[in-house]
Amino acid sequence: MSEAARPATLPDGLHRGLFARKIPSLDGFRALAAWSVVGYHTHILPTPGDLGVLGFFVLSGFLITWLLLAEQERSGEISIKSFYIRRVLRIFPAYYAYWIVAVVSMALVMPQVPWRSTWAAFFYFSNYDAALNGTSTSALSHAWSLGIEEQFYLVWPALFLWLGRRGVRIEHALLWVIAGVWINRWSMMLFYPNLNWLQMAFDMRCDHLFIGCCTAVAVRRGAVPWLWRWLCDRPWKLALTFAALTASQLAIGWTGSEHMVIADYCIQPVLFAAIILQIVHFADHWSCRWLSSKPMAWLGAMSYSTYLWQQLPTAMSRTTLEHWPVPARLAVACGGSLAMACGSYYLIEKPFLRWKERIAARPAIA
Repeated sequence: MSEAARPATLPDGLHRGLFARKIPSLDGFRALAAWSVVGYHTHILPTPGDLGVLGFFVLSGFLITWLLLAEQERSGEISIKSFYIRRVLRIFPAYYAYWIVAVVSMALVMPQVPWRSTWAAFFYFSNYDAALNGTSTSALSHAWSLGIEEQFYLVWPALFLWLGRRGVRIEHALLWVIAGVWINRWSMMLFYPNLNWLQMAFDMRCDHLFIGCCTAVAVRRGAVPWLWRWLCDRPWKLALTFAALTASQLAIGWTGSEHMVIADYCIQPVLFAAIILQIVHFADHWSCRWLSSKPMAWLGAMSYSTYLWQQLPTAMSRTTLEHWPVPARLAVACGGSLAMACGSYYLIEKPFLRWKERIAARPAIA
């Protein structure tokens, strides 16, 4: 095998990405996740938007934890203040710009703005608002997943620091937390089935992020090396993992069972964690090289912007333009999502990202 075709090793791929401040193959992963949501919201393309969101959860947990571990190893400590500065500058400017535009749009086209869910979105509480009151159909209905991520950012760094200072093996603690969430979720499904709560509440979905966290800790600290070697010793095992993920998703449609949804909430994040490691390990292999291409890296860099803003053009294509030909509706939904994401990324996010780099000089791949 030539040098150019040789797969990157998992540790080398992760460390190289850390110091380069990007893991290009994971940018491609972000792009696929974001555009699966766009396709799903068109109600035309059969893309698995729920899988895209779940993949984002696992990836967020993995990358955030990898950065915390790297900072701890480099300096012996982590700066909670620096972490929150980075998160605020990365997330808030585009989010609150979108919130304002969404509120104005709703005020123009709706007889009454749904203020309860709108203010819930402002305070990153949309997931619990939807869990308690049902899902919203407003331009802010997708904020539930951003609420889960923000609640994770509030909880995890402090918990990480607390566990480390007490000498607790973080991966063991995380496994107990994940097991507790699984037991809690199945108990609720069996005895008090409330699908909104099961799908939206942080306490029912945090295991997806914590599985990413646990994977990062285990890989960085060399735990269960036989498992990583087995997962990454042959490129065809990535296809096998992807096939298992696809089968788990199709099983929901085949069975039509809410129990299958809950089972997949246990199975799919584990498969996503494996896929993340495999596409990093095989980043230089032909099967994964396209994920690191410039177009995919560009789309991946704007994945957050895409997810934020796609709600407006996809909603327009479903409602106002519902009688238009399908190609025209797709052009509005996809072209509008891309155009709004570009505007958000270059006009709002990039200036704050440069400020973020000046204020908090830390390696950043999240």
